[in-house]
Amino acid sequence: MRVAVSALCALALAACEQTATHPTPDIPPSAATPEASSALDANEITTAEAINACYLTAAQVSEALGGSYSDGVASQIIPQMRSCAYDAQENQLRVNVTWIDPTQVSAWRAQLRTPLAGQVSDVTGDDDGAIFQMQADIGTCAIIFVRGNLQYELRSMTCRGAPDAERVRLLRLPRPA
Repeated sequence: MRVAVSALCALALAACEQTATHPTPDIPPSAATPEASSALDANEITTAEAINACYLTAAQVSEALGGSYSDGVASQIIPQMRSCAYDAQENQLRVNVTWIDPTQVSAWRAQLRTPLAGQVSDVTGDDDGAIFQMQADIGTCAIIFVRGNLQYELRSMTCRGAPDAERVRLLRLPRPA
């Protein structure tokens, strides 16, 4: 029993020491190609400290999703991730923004295409290469995309209809400038 608990603690500590600069632990920084390193120009790179997850106004969220949403409340999840919650009586929109090491953007974009929880589909013709994720088992859905070296997740915490209707509502949300 002590051996199992010790092993579990060691795994938990190792997980806490990992950072979110890679899409998966299987893709080390050395795997970045020269093309990936030079894919972004200096104007597209954002520092983790400069992340603004509350870039939407309450009026923009209310108009896009329907209902009356509050101003966003920011929080920091980990050093490389910020979140903003917009509350309404029957729903919450969460905007999660994750910093990506600029040399890993291409690998991160490719990782978006691997199966996530729930049903995942491409948003055809989206300039940011967004995907739509529907998690019917827990009732959430999201539009996820990468812009510059930031991944944005616009997650409705209570999907209120068919996947196509939810996709349309989330796609009405403005993207960051």
